[in-house]
Amino acid sequence: MPCDRCGLRIVTACQRSSLSVPLPPGLFAAGAAFIIGESQTDFAHNQYLRLFAGSFLTLAGLYVVHFLTVMLSIMAAIDAVSGEISSYTIQTIVTKPVGRAEVILGKWLGFGAMLILYIGFLTGGVLGTVHLMLNYDPPNALPAFGLFVLESLVLLSLSLLLGTRVTTLSNG
Repeated sequence: MPCDRCGLRIVTACQRSSLSVPLPPGLFAAGAAFIIGESQTDFAHNQYLRLFAGSFLTLAGLYVVHFLTVMLSIMAAIDAVSGEISSYTIQTIVTKPVGRAEVILGKWLGFGAMLILYIGFLTGGVLGTVHLMLNYDPPNALPAFGLFVLESLVLLSLSLLLGTRVTTLSNG
C-alpha cells in the first residue's frame, strides 16, 4: 500500500501511466537541483567548483544511464526467442513466407531502435540538465553516446544469439 506522506503514491501513479518515461531524467534533475541549491553562491563565484560539479554530475548521471542501458539490453531480449520456442509460439510466427533469419533480424532491429531511443532520451536528459543548471558541456559527448549504443547493440546481439540456442533460464 503506498504511503501518502512520503510521496510513493505519485511515483506509483507515474509508473503506471505514460509518464514513466520522463521519470529517470526528472529524478536526476531534482537531485542535481538539490545539490546545486545547497551551495548556489559558491558556484557563482568559483568557476573551478562549477567545473568540478558539472563533471561530477555528468559522470554520475552517465554512469546510471550506462547501468540502465546494459540491464535493458540484456533483460529485454532474454525471452524474445527462447520463450517463443518453449511456448511453441514460434511455429505460428515462422511460416513459409517469413524465414527464421528475417524473424531474428526483425527482433534485433526492433530492440535496437528501442535501445537507441532510450539511450538518446536518457543521455540527452542528463546532459541537458547539467547544461541548464551549470552551463557545463562535457567534451566528447557524441563519441560517448556512440559507445553506449555500440555496447548495448553487442549485448543485445549476444542475448538474442544465446536465446536461439539455450533456454530462457540459461540465457539470463
